[in-house]
Amino acid sequence: MEENELLFGFIEEVDIDLSNLLTKLEKRLFEDHDNAAILGRQFIEKVTEKVWKLEPALTKTFNDDYSLKLVNKIGKLFDEEYITRDMKGNFEQVRITGNRAVHNPNTIDISEAIVVHRKVYEIAKWFVENYGDHNIIVPAYISPISKAKAQAKESEVNQKELIESIIAEKIEALTDKQKIMDISVDSNKNEDQANYIPITDSNRDWRGEFEKLDINGSYLAYELSKLRAQSSEAVDHANKFDAFKEYMHVTRPIENDLLDIVRNRKESKKNLIFVCGNVGDGKSHLVAYLNQHEKELAAQYYVINDATESSAPDKNAMQTLEELLSGFSDENMDKETENDKVILAINMGILNNFISMEHENFHFTQLRGFVEKSGLFTSKVVVKESANQFDLLSFGDYHMYEISAHGADSSFYKQLLAKICDESDENPFHIAYKLDVERNLDKTILHKNYKLLCEKDIQHQITQLLIKLMVTEKNSISARDFLDFIADIVLPGDFKNLLYWSAEEELNQSLPALLFKHPTKSKILKKIADYHPFHIRSEHIDDIIIRLNTAEEKVSKVLNNIESESYKDLLTAAFDMEREEMLDTNALIEYYIIFQYLKDEKFASAIEDQTYLDYLSYLYDFNCNNFRGLKMLFKEVEDAIFAWQGSPTNYKKYIYIENNNRDYLIAEKLDIEPFIPKEITREVPTNGQNIEAFTTQIVIGFKSKENDNYATVNIDYVLYKLIKKVLDGYRPNKSDKEKAVNFVTFITKILTYGNQKEEVLLNFVKEKRFYKVSRDYFEGIKFEKENMHG
Repeated sequence: MEENELLFGFIEEVDIDLSNLLTKLEKRLFEDHDNAAILGRQFIEKVTEKVWKLEPALTKTFNDDYSLKLVNKIGKLFDEEYITRDMKGNFEQVRITGNRAVHNPNTIDISEAIVVHRKVYEIAKWFVENYGDHNIIVPAYISPISKAKAQAKESEVNQKELIESIIAEKIEALTDKQKIMDISVDSNKNEDQANYIPITDSNRDWRGEFEKLDINGSYLAYELSKLRAQSSEAVDHANKFDAFKEYMHVTRPIENDLLDIVRNRKESKKNLIFVCGNVGDGKSHLVAYLNQHEKELAAQYYVINDATESSAPDKNAMQTLEELLSGFSDENMDKETENDKVILAINMGILNNFISMEHENFHFTQLRGFVEKSGLFTSKVVVKESANQFDLLSFGDYHMYEISAHGADSSFYKQLLAKICDESDENPFHIAYKLDVERNLDKTILHKNYKLLCEKDIQHQITQLLIKLMVTEKNSISARDFLDFIADIVLPGDFKNLLYWSAEEELNQSLPALLFKHPTKSKILKKIADYHPFHIRSEHIDDIIIRLNTAEEKVSKVLNNIESESYKDLLTAAFDMEREEMLDTNALIEYYIIFQYLKDEKFASAIEDQTYLDYLSYLYDFNCNNFRGLKMLFKEVEDAIFAWQGSPTNYKKYIYIENNNRDYLIAEKLDIEPFIPKEITREVPTNGQNIEAFTTQIVIGFKSKENDNYATVNIDYVLYKLIKKVLDGYRPNKSDKEKAVNFVTFITKILTYGNQKEEVLLNFVKEKRFYKVSRDYFEGIKFEKENMHG
């Protein structure tokens, strides 16, 4: 292979050392699979070291940790948001495969070497795009199989090698083989020396499939590892829906909407279906499900599953999309073209860019008009829209949770948990657990965590925690992220031999500890650590701490109050009742409070933040058009307007319009009233049912009593929390005002509704004197000293 034919030539301009490594990797890919994997690992190690040196924040913050293992460095790059979760998966797969090549020679086959080749390309591309010259052109990925076949024809190489290459290509197309650590009783094996077992597609005979795998370690660990985000089972492909995904599938309303559309459009000659949403919300899964269950109808459609891909090196993603959708251009709308029935799974940001830009060869006036008329990019709740040849489904207003008059819940998450925990022969996780019991491998912390996860009240509280995270942080936790999170709180981290852990080690890797005490494990857990119940300021928490600290026989008292046998066993082993004086009592009480939080819904509700509960109540009322239920919110916002700006103490309805001068302040009389413009009313049933599609912001308005002028403001949880703080006497600082810029703009507009043109109140701060300045009958200026002090 000539130098100029090497895929990785683009990185030479950035770093010659990295270029040399990749040149060796590509040349040895077919002749020495182990060496190729080892070179891939060396490459990511050097990339990580170079990023460490190039990023000042990393160099400064983690200077003392520079000697960390590669796995820890990759984790820190992810934690500090230098790499995405998918990129972290690329790093991890190359690292693990390289480790196995070192410690278990001759175990890497051609398909795994090619997977390393592809992952290394993604990492090299990321490195060049972030740390190289922006003028460097990174070529599209070309499978080395294609080159091998071409060269085989030219040089008439051994036909056996060509056949092997073609087989490897098929394997690569079917799966990226993932590996899981074997839980073995051999305590001499460390992480890098562990045996690895390939994950394969399962069928409905879960027990038979497990037994065929001949696993030496835990079947449950094997099965739970499929929940990991980097597992091949976790990644959705529009044309692949295997038995595991079939089992884990949970029906969502948007799925029925898509099925209705394709059935109703069966006789249509032309149809474009937009499936819109954000990253990880289930677009690919939805299309894959359609392919699996409505094959005849799905076969009518050309599926575009990634609108960010280009079809050729000289075309960008938008040019490719223009070409693929040309059948729905103004020029071709009435013509028969190659792709007249299309399902387009697309992120909303990319769709917005597409309809906003000028295109090179076609015009999309009708398409643009349909999307704009749908209200997809407005505050309107959009679930399903249809017109002419177009249909649109949006994940944007479907959420992973529902709201009701009683708060929020997530039937979707709970159904996923039921898939993992139900005691059924249809449940591969339960079958795996039973097989471990039969082999006496069920005494580890992994199995204890699984039993805790299967307790319904713990499932409920975990669900409530994630909903709170989504509401307060304005994030969405996709099905993939949720399952990865479940793996994080059940699977112990960096384990060597679970059968020989001490009681203290087990407690530290128990579900309660993994949930609240391991914030560096993932971004979700980092946020959840902020809601640790032990750190909540509450009378209920204080009462428990005082009562247990002053009680006789503290350990016995705590343990006797715990009903869950699984949880009690954990604490009994870790806290010896016969050695009270040697115990860390605070640690015991902390775990007890976590238990109360996870197991007692009344206790969890009693210590919940009232601001959060009020916001959920208002959000439901707003989405139900129950504006009477928002009466108190309107009052809070009006009071917050006056508190934000400040107002003279004894002058009702007066608000400062200028409050930056230290010598004097200027106030006007402001008389406003609540107002609900028609455009903010929701088209949502108000029959008391759970609402699945809704807006996550509350829109309220105020108008002048003197005319029809009005202003509205969008209130999310973050702004509502700030409003409550202001009402409690908090003075917003510069940072607050920058974050709440929409509220500042709203107040600025509201201030124009006052009577400052007729009268203002001057407050001379140092003298504590007030003057009213107004116009007299002859348009002259009149000063009146006020007797009342503010």
